[in-house]
Amino acid sequence: MILKLKIALAILLAIAVATPTLLVWASETQRFVLSKELHVTDFVPRDVDAYIAYVNDSKVEVAHIYVRVEHPMPNSHRVPILFSIWHTEDTELDSLVLRFSTDQYVTSVYTEASSYNWPESRFYREGRQTILAVNDMGWFGVGTVTLNFMLFADSHSENLGLIMDFSMHHEAFMQLTSLKGHANLYTPIPT
Repeated sequence: MILKLKIALAILLAIAVATPTLLVWASETQRFVLSKELHVTDFVPRDVDAYIAYVNDSKVEVAHIYVRVEHPMPNSHRVPILFSIWHTEDTELDSLVLRFSTDQYVTSVYTEASSYNWPESRFYREGRQTILAVNDMGWFGVGTVTLNFMLFADSHSENLGLIMDFSMHHEAFMQLTSLKGHANLYTPIPT
């Protein structure tokens, strides 16, 4: 009977030590145990050819997404696009996926070259979409992320579609919850 009690206590002690250790390990390595959906508002016009959407966590603004689709350069089909996501200082952006498309035609989108390399980033074409996928923003996710793109729009393309998926987390002692957001922008391409 005493042996069974000792075994039970040893098991309980092992569980009591292992559980917090696993939670601290998950927090430090940003292997999020929980997930929560953020509320992203519809895009509204902000400036000429610019749009903004607000990102809320339980009715508290934690980020906003700004997209500017500029007029093409003279005698050109090249349309500059600026994408920016600002977030509060107590949050960090973890991942970002942007999907560009235009009406029924294949989209050619290029990104401005960066002097830094993001780990696990991919920029590729899939069907009629051009996709930028950054699985781990690393230290780039600490501040505002701003990216410049160049869309080569076919003369028949009238509208730009941009689908955004991102994840972030609150910086805290125990970082166990990933905050996930999704946004869509469908706008005319300026001529």
